[in-house]
Amino acid sequence: MVPACQIEFTLANGTTRLLPVDPPLDADYRLYFRGADNRGNLRVCADAPWPTPTNCKPVWNDGMSLAISSIRVSIGTTAPAVAQVTRNVPIPPPPSPILTVTAPTVAPINSATALPALTFTVTRQNPSTAPSGGLVCSASANTLNYSCSASGTSIIPSTSAACVCTSSLAAPGVTFATPYTVQVTASAAGATQGSATAALTVQPAPPPSGNRGCTDDLSVPVIEEINFATTSANFMEATYDFSTVREGVSNPQSVGAVRLVVTSANGGGGQWQIGSLQISAKFGASDFDGVISRCRGQFGPSGREQVLSLSGYRGPESQGATIFFAGWIVNTRRPSTSIFDTLLLAPGVTAQDGWLSDGIYYINLRQIYCSVGFGSTCTRAIRGGGSVL
Repeated sequence: MVPACQIEFTLANGTTRLLPVDPPLDADYRLYFRGADNRGNLRVCADAPWPTPTNCKPVWNDGMSLAISSIRVSIGTTAPAVAQVTRNVPIPPPPSPILTVTAPTVAPINSATALPALTFTVTRQNPSTAPSGGLVCSASANTLNYSCSASGTSIIPSTSAACVCTSSLAAPGVTFATPYTVQVTASAAGATQGSATAALTVQPAPPPSGNRGCTDDLSVPVIEEINFATTSANFMEATYDFSTVREGVSNPQSVGAVRLVVTSANGGGGQWQIGSLQISAKFGASDFDGVISRCRGQFGPSGREQVLSLSGYRGPESQGATIFFAGWIVNTRRPSTSIFDTLLLAPGVTAQDGWLSDGIYYINLRQIYCSVGFGSTCTRAIRGGGSVL
C-alpha cells in the first residue's frame, strides 16, 4: 500500500489548487506541464507526454494556464518537498517620455542692473523611453527679451537637463516694484513637452551716490501718480477722502502722497517742465500739512525740497493750510522763479548736496483738522496742469 500523496499548487494571486489525494494503489501518478505562454503561465496536464507527444489533458476542467509560484508535494509522513517556480514574465516597455520643467526662484533685482541668467530644470520620468531628438528650449515673447538654449547633459541618455535663458538688456527703470514673467517651453522629438514660468521682480534702484536724506514710509499710500512722460498735462480735478491724524482712523488714510515721476527725456519734464497742482478743501472745511520731498510720507527737513503748508513752520514760502499750490520747474532754476516753486531734477542729475536724483518726488499730505467733527472724514480736491519751458 502506497502512502497518501498530495500535490498543492500555489498561484501568484495567493490561491491554491490540489491534485487528488490517494491515487489508485500501484498506479503511477503522472502529470506534466505544457507551456509556458507569453506571461510565463503553465498548463498542468494529466498522464505523460511520452513516448510520443500528446494533446494536453487538463488536470482541472477549466484548462487554464496558471501563474504557478510554488509546488508542494506531501507523501505520507515524509517532510513535504516544495519547489519554487520562476515565471518568465517579460518586463513591459517603459512609458513614453514626458518632460517636466521647473522654474527657478529669482531674488528681486534693482533697475538698470544686468538681468540674471535663468536656469530652468528639465526632467523626464524614470524609467521612460529616450526621446528621438535633443532638447529644444524656447521662451515665449517677453518684455525682458530673454532667449533660451539647452544646457548640461543630453536629455536622450540622461533623465535630466536644463534650459538656460539670458538677456542682453538691463533691468528696466521702475518707480515701484514691478513683476515680470518669463515662460519657457522644453520639447524633444518623441516626448511630451513641458513648460514653466519664472517670476522676476524689478525694484527701484537706490541712488548710486550722494545722500537722499530720508527713507520712504511705505505705510503711506500713493493716492495719485503724475508721470511727466505719460500723464496728460491737463490734470482734471480728482477728490480724495482723508481722516485726521491722531484720531486713530485707518480708513480713509490720514496721510497720503502724490508721486511725481520726472522723465529722463524731453528736457526732463515732458509736458510738465513747469507744473502746478492746486490742493484745496472740497467737502468739509479742513486744514492740511503739505510738503514736497524726495521721500514718500516724510515731512521733516531731511530730504524735503519745499514746504507748502506745515504746522509751526514760519518760512516765507509757507502757504495757507486750507488751500495751497505745489509748483515746480524741472532741471533749471530761472532767475525769476518764485520762492513757491520747487526745483525738480531729472534722473541722473546731481543735486547741490551730492544726491544723484532718481527723478522721484512726493507731495506728502496729511489732514490736521476736519470741521465735521472727531473721527469724521473731509475731502480734498486736486487739479492742475503742466507746460513746456
